Amino acid sequence: MEYFYGIANDLAPHSNVVNFSDVSVYKIGSGHQAPRSALPIGAEPVADPTRLVAVNISTDMVHTVLAVSYAKEPDEIISSNVAGFIHVTDVDIQRKKLTYIAPCPGDLPSKLLIASSLTWYEA
Repeated sequence: MEYFYGIANDLAPHSNVVNFSDVSVYKIGSGHQAPRSALPIGAEPVADPTRLVAVNISTDMVHTVLAVSYAKEPDEIISSNVAGFIHVTDVDIQRKKLTYIAPCPGDLPSKLLIASSLTWYEA
């Protein structure tokens, strides 16, 4: 991915490890909806595209791309810019550590991360 390695493969991303307790992951969207059969007759399911849903860190996050929000609090995520993106390369459940690569060294500018459905496998 050019974002991490550059167009001519001339950049080198930095690998970092963070404790689960040092970050919070959220997904933007409606989350799970009740099936139509569980709704009152005539009611339509309503999806809220701006609903913020907390996501538990799990091994399912390996190879996902997360956005790093500039928000200071979760309720600010929807209206805040993102600083950039990280790629999750490992999730160690026993040690409660998340390993990721970022385009630059140092700590993340925020502990609030936004999950997406984007996955990336390095070739």
